[in-house]
Amino acid sequence: MLAPILSHLQIYDNGASIKGKGLHFAIHRLIVHLSRFYRENHFSNNGYALLIDFKKFFDNIRHDILFSLLDKHISDERVKNLVRSFVSVFGPGKSLGLGSQVLQIAAVFCPDKLNHFIKEKKRVKYYGRYMEDLYLLHADKAYQSQCLVEITAACDTLGITINTKKTKMVKLSDGVEFLKGKYILLKTGKILRLPCKDSTKRMRRKLKKFKAFIEAKKMSFDDLRIAYQSWRGNYKRRFNAYYRVHYMDKLYQDLFVTNK
Repeated sequence: MLAPILSHLQIYDNGASIKGKGLHFAIHRLIVHLSRFYRENHFSNNGYALLIDFKKFFDNIRHDILFSLLDKHISDERVKNLVRSFVSVFGPGKSLGLGSQVLQIAAVFCPDKLNHFIKEKKRVKYYGRYMEDLYLLHADKAYQSQCLVEITAACDTLGITINTKKTKMVKLSDGVEFLKGKYILLKTGKILRLPCKDSTKRMRRKLKKFKAFIEAKKMSFDDLRIAYQSWRGNYKRRFNAYYRVHYMDKLYQDLFVTNK
């Protein structure tokens, strides 16, 4: 009952916890935005991405601010009381849990005012958000820097803290890191889609752990095969990562097939 009330208030390019959207929607929108930026800027990849990350997003959501925002859009007292009961479980002050869909919807909605500020007041056409990860694409670096100052101030009013270590400005030609991928806008207009190195390293470590699990009879070969093929299929679908998949296949063969 909460989703229908809040979802129509969200901007189109907010991909999390909205029916029909999700992770792949958010990634697709970034690719669309990069392509449109290229065409609208005279077929040039000279531009910048402002990448913003919220620090401990769920942990720092203030209950009083969330309730105040929800009260403006929800008139049904039963719905209000339901949300309050879910939120109050986590004690007074701040913090939301990750397990409840109600809390995820409420958390996604909390920075809604910021989304509209960026799109409507700052008029950033190429803006997208997924949970605590945001990107803004613009040709003018100075304008992006000013946006960051104003976004930081807007976040302060919402009780949201920006993670300064992960927030950065990058050239589109150097690549936009978003949702465990890196998307590089080339001079030709092609978008090179690469996985982040950390995700490859994690899978290498997992395969070596799986080897130990199988030897200890804590994991079956069928479970191993399903897990690896799921990772492999996702990589091939999302990224231009032929060589990374090739070398991971070799590791898989060496660990589980050659010496089986």
